[in-house]
Amino acid sequence: MYFDSKKLKEKHNIGDERAALYEAAETWVDALNGRPFLGGSNPNLADLSIYGILCTIEGLISGKDMIQNTSIGEWYTRMRSAVGRGTRTEKFLFSYYVREARYEWYRPSCI
Repeated sequence: MYFDSKKLKEKHNIGDERAALYEAAETWVDALNGRPFLGGSNPNLADLSIYGILCTIEGLISGKDMIQNTSIGEWYTRMRSAVGRGTRTEKFLFSYYVREARYEWYRPSCI
């Protein structure tokens, strides 16, 4: 992954990753044109796609910085309210891992 990221940075001419991330976030907010979502009053597939990507970096320092230092935070909060909790609940994961681990307690760190 390390070498892949270096190749992608060179390919897309990205010098400062964080600045590029902030710029992409501001580009998204500009595309909203004052609407709550790109889809208008309700999220569309593009909103869900970007939201899914941002959920993966939400817990990282760069994700928190992006939400705090760009205008995307308000949109992200609206999306969180509109989408709700994910479908992979703790109960589902627990029952799956109990079956797989032959009833040994296992709690994955992702929940």
